[in-house]
Parts: sequence; structure tokens; C-alpha cells
Amino acid sequence: MLAEPYQEKHALAAQFDHLNGQQRVVPSLKTIHPGWVLEKHPEYERLGRDLAAWCNSWWDDPRIRYMLESLDPALWTALSYPRTPYDKLLVIGKCLAWTFVWDDAIDDGKFTHDIEGVLRYQDETLGFINDCFEPGIQTLSLTHPDPAIEAFKDFAYEIKETSNPLTTSRFAEEFRIWVISTAECQKERVQPDVPALTSYLTRRSLNVGFYPYIVLLEYAYDVSIPDKWWKTNKDMQIIWYQSALIAFMEFCGSTNDMVSLPKELVAGQFESWIPLTMYHRGVSVQDAMDSTGQMVRDTSVKILDAENRLYADANAEILLATVP
Repeated sequence: MLAEPYQEKHALAAQFDHLNGQQRVVPSLKTIHPGWVLEKHPEYERLGRDLAAWCNSWWDDPRIRYMLESLDPALWTALSYPRTPYDKLLVIGKCLAWTFVWDDAIDDGKFTHDIEGVLRYQDETLGFINDCFEPGIQTLSLTHPDPAIEAFKDFAYEIKETSNPLTTSRFAEEFRIWVISTAECQKERVQPDVPALTSYLTRRSLNVGFYPYIVLLEYAYDVSIPDKWWKTNKDMQIIWYQSALIAFMEFCGSTNDMVSLPKELVAGQFESWIPLTMYHRGVSVQDAMDSTGQMVRDTSVKILDAENRLYADANAEILLATVP
């Protein structure tokens, strides 16, 4: 039986009436990213303990604690920043755990079917983020009645105090964009129209929450990328967008959709990549999964090509600068 808020979305729901008992094959990540080396930070277990203690100090709701334990933000952090000094690794882990909790209130929590509540939540969060990075403000002294908002101050303080001003400004801006796009996504999810694949990809590239963690690479490794090689650079734009698609398609989209499709169907959550692909392209669930696996492979190639062009451009600029 469909969940009550989604009963009108029959255009998507009807496709899955015949899927009970069917098997599906999920593409292997090794085949999707051939040649990519996966590293894990050697302090992963320590990070898990310290991060759990921090999370438990903020949230006593058993459901939230179970969610965080299941998602394991320590593992995500250890895999994404395998060579980062531990003090910064912990800060990034707190940031990721907070992201999960903040988003949960919209995705599966108290604001899931409350658009007015989502907009209030958005506005209060944006105000708190602005206050955290306001010059002269004692960030740790800020308070908010909702711990899903107030916990932001812990890692914001560390980034504000130990990172360079450019990275701090970029981090704050990307989180503002993410908060706004996440709220916008929820507004669109309750609309009766089925979203187009292109608009869905654009929206998800923003609200998947990946861009702030690109900025955190600067913080993690104590580097500062000049503006000319930042988001305005055409090849860097490709890397940002395609990386966000991989993050969404693998962790929050296609691969996640592939594994969690039965659970989402029971909950009436049809607006994810696999169901939308089936609807718009008129293909089977297995064909949708196979085409998505190929899409991730193509995305990986686009990232590597853009990276090679960036290196070539940067090396050419260095050579020109050294010519007498």
C-alpha cells in the first residue's frame, strides 16, 4: 500500500506493481571506477569512537542515534580524507554527521510533509550559519533551541579559527547554497508533477551536499586554490558537477536506489533516479540500473579528462611565468 502523501503519484507507483519477487543485479563499484584506488584513514576506528561521543552529546533521540550508527559518517570521512591530520578529520566528521541529522528532519523527520516548517527551518539555519561566521562573534557562545541547528557551531568554530579566510568564506557560502537547495527540493517533491530527468539531476547535484566537502579539501590539506582555478574555471566546473553526480548516484542516488528500492517503494518514495529513469525512458528496473552504472563510468572519465586539462593548463602557465 502506498504511503498516504504519495497516493496521487500513480504515474510512478503503477510501474512497480509487478516487481514483487523479482531479482535485480547491482553493478559493482569496482567495474564502475576501474583503476581508482580506495584508501581509508588509519585512524578510522578512533574517529568512530570520538564522533559517536560528539553525536551523543548533541542528540539523545534513539532514532537519530540509530540513523547515525547505520550511516557511519566516520567511514565516509575516513574514505574521503584518507591522509588528513586527525584533528581536522574529526572536524570534518562532525560536519558530515551534522549534515545527516539536519537533512533527516526534512527527508524523514518532523518537516517531511510540512513545507512551512521546512522554510522556517531553512531561514533559522541560514541565520545561524551567518552568525557563526560573523567577524567578532564568539561562535561557541551562540545558541539555538534546535540541536540540529546549534551543533553547526562546533565545527564552524574550528574552521573559522584555523582555516584561511578564503576557505572559510567558501565553506560558509556552499553550506548556504546546500540549505536553500535542500528546502527547494522538498517543495518540489510534494508537487504532483513528475520531474524531468535533467532538472532532477541539476537539483540533486546541489542538494546532495557534496560541494561543501570539496571546499573542505582545502581545509583538510591546508591549501588555498586561487580563484582562477576555482568554480569559475570551466574544467573545475566539470569536476565539481560530475563529482557531485557520482556522490548522488552512488551514495544518495542510483546505487543507493538500487539497494534501497524495496524500502522506498513501501514508503511511497518514488522520486529517485531509478524510478524516474524507468518512467521517462520506459525501461525495466534492471535496464535502468545498467544504464545508470554506465552513466557513472562515463562521469568518471569526464572527471579524469578535466583533471588532465587542468594540469596541462597549470603547467603551461608555470612554464610561461619562468621564461626570462
